[in-house]
Amino acid sequence: CVIKNRPCKIIEYTTSKTGKHGHAKANITATDIFTEKKLEEICPTSHNMYAPNVTRAEYSLIDIADDDQLTLQNAEGDLLEHLNLSTSSKEVQDLVKRKFAAGDDLQVQVVKAMDE
Repeated sequence: CVIKNRPCKIIEYTTSKTGKHGHAKANITATDIFTEKKLEEICPTSHNMYAPNVTRAEYSLIDIADDDQLTLQNAEGDLLEHLNLSTSSKEVQDLVKRKFAAGDDLQVQVVKAMDE
């Protein structure tokens, strides 16, 4: 779902009974799929919610530049060079750098939603 213009994964959904104003409410708790920040939304159950178009693609890691810029390549040979490893957690950064330095072949899964 989309909460506060962020693509989210719903982790909890509860509804309340119809009140004196005639609408049951939905209490939605979700996490942002990119930042893992917890977000909440309360809305009438009769309202529609938007669902983001989320895509995943597999790439091979070709190079890591000194500024942590990644060079990735898909199965068709197209290069992707706008992602930076520094946006990942310290644990992920260390793991990727260690395995890349050891010569391991690494596959990277890139998630896209709402132009991010």
